[in-house]
Order: sequence, then C-alpha cells, then structure tokens
Amino acid sequence: MATLRGAALAPLFSALISSTIVVAIVVISQTGGIPAPIPPNPVRPAPAPVDLERESLDRCVAAVVAAGIADRYPPAEQWTPLTRLSTDGRRVIMVDAPVPFVCVTTATTVDVSDPRGAVPMESASLLLSTHDGVLAATATDGRSIEVVTAGGRQPGFAAARYFLRIVPGPINDPADLVAAVGGQDGVRQRGSPTALALPAVHVVDRATAPADTSAYAVDLVRRCSEAGADPAFLPWDPAQVLAFRHDGQPTTLVVARGNNAIGGCAVSPGRVDPIRTWRTPLTPTPGRPFTWLSALPGLPPDVAAGPVDTGVAGLTVAFEGKTWHAAVAGGTFATQLPPWAPTDPTLLVVTAFDAAGTVLYTGPAA
Repeated sequence: MATLRGAALAPLFSALISSTIVVAIVVISQTGGIPAPIPPNPVRPAPAPVDLERESLDRCVAAVVAAGIADRYPPAEQWTPLTRLSTDGRRVIMVDAPVPFVCVTTATTVDVSDPRGAVPMESASLLLSTHDGVLAATATDGRSIEVVTAGGRQPGFAAARYFLRIVPGPINDPADLVAAVGGQDGVRQRGSPTALALPAVHVVDRATAPADTSAYAVDLVRRCSEAGADPAFLPWDPAQVLAFRHDGQPTTLVVARGNNAIGGCAVSPGRVDPIRTWRTPLTPTPGRPFTWLSALPGLPPDVAAGPVDTGVAGLTVAFEGKTWHAAVAGGTFATQLPPWAPTDPTLLVVTAFDAAGTVLYTGPAA
C-alpha cells in the first residue's frame, strides 16, 4: 500500500536494458490551451476490486464491444498482459497481440488503443499517445525501448521491447514527440512520429469511483466496529482505504459510511481504533458538492475527509499555486495535506469535477 503523502512513487520496476539499441520518445513541446495534468496525488487509495487488473481489462473489453470494434482485438479470454503501469489512479496495461494494444482505466474512464492505428517508427511502433500524456510503444527484433521527457523522468516501466509511461500533457500534435534510436554508434535523432497514435475508444463508463468492497476493507471495518462504534449509525460499510504514517507508524485509514453518517478509524501494528462518527447527516455543505471535515478525532490535523455529492468524480486541492488530488470513492473524499499546506481550510482552494471533467465547484474548502 502506498503512502498518503509525498512525492510520486518510484518506478514500479527498475529498467533493465540489455540490448545495445535504445529507442527514445522525447516530449519537446506542449501546445494547446488545456492545462497539464495535476501533480501526483499525495493520498493514494489502496487497490479496490474494481481497479484490479482483470476488472480493468473487463472494462476495456466492454468498451470495444459497445463501440462495435471488437473484431480488431483478440477474444476477451485471450487478453494477456505484457506489462503494466499503475500510478495516480490510472492503470495502463499493454496486452499481447500481433500488434500489441493498450488498455487504460481510471476510476471513471476507459481508453483502448487501436491496433490498426499503431504508428511505425524504425524498429519500433508508437502504440498509444493520449492527450493527457499516456505513451506506449514497442520495439522489434529483440531491441529495447525507453522513453525520456523534457520535464524529467516520470513514473514508468522500461523493458526489452515494451514501454509504458505517463508524461506531462497535453500532447496535441506529432511535433510534441521526437523519436531517437541509440546504439553503439551513439544516438541518432529520427524526428517526430508521422502521426499520433490516438485511442480507438474513449468512454466515461461510470460516474464516480465505487466504494472499496474488497474482503480486506470489509475486514478492517469489522475489526474497528468490534473496537467500538456508535450503534445509532450501524451498519458501517467501507468507502475507501488509505495508508499513511502516524506518530512514526505505518497506519491504515478506513473511511466508512454508516446509517446517514460518515466516519472512520485508524489501524496500525498492535492497535485498532474504534469507528468514530465524523458527521451526520451525509448531505454536503450547502453551496458545495462536498463537506470538508478536519481535526478528525484520533487522526493528525493534516488529514481531512468528508462526504461528496453523487456526481463528484474527483477533487483537487490547491495552496499558493501548488495542487494535488484528494482520493474520491464511495461517496467520500480523503486527503493528507502536504507539509507546505496549512490546515486552515479557508486558505485552501478546492475544485470538484465530474467524470467528464466538468468543473462543479471551485472555491474555499470551508
């Protein structure tokens, strides 16, 4: 389970490059008026069943079937991952096929690359390049593939033949990318790809991230309930599970929903706190599609959580130009403030948006 606060996670795997030839794609410019993606989320939810690899693939299968293009892909039971990348709420999976293709899921969206739309490059192919910065490519003949960006290394996985990375967007034009081949005779620039490898399908397949109903989350709520819970709000069900360090200990935060109430508990080695009720009723603050709750009992002052409206798919929080994501799932949000952010919610600016990215609210947290 990843930490709630801090910089982006290190790459999931170390790059092991054994070939003498490396293909690189470099972002050299960014165009368009849409802002670049917000920096990595300091509050990272534990994996919920809906976002595990098989379920992500099932969502991609459903998307291509609904779009009427299933004949471009292998039968669903033959979708076998070659490599994967999971970071900041996005799961990217490269799937084996004569021309590999890529399945990308977030809490609310699905993108699938088009095997017919792969862009050939020397000894490699660009498989996917999304507007918001997902890049995928594959090399041939045993060569190795790597990606670097002008803004520095991003979370990614590089290996012989297969490559996935998420880079700062937007990517609007082939000129935003440059291919290069490196070998024993040095690096040879190959210019930009002839085209972008756009997704075959992009869909919003659900309004918001569902609650974490995994056996792990359910068991945590059971243990906390046994430690104590207000009977007026039973039963309590898990909404999301988060991880952070509290008083120097690795700690799990369980956000739960009860009978018209939101609450939670903390679990750490040798300690299980009771479920404490944070707010009732669940309805958000008038004028905002969420309610910012801080100074939560038993938790450090830099942890905030609360209920959100059913149409809220995401929240970002900003202070003096620095922005991060809050975790949203099961009708709740939670975040741990970075060290440089104040705990006074009136100094924080929250933006709430729906699954399509439409801004529902921008203003003070409280």
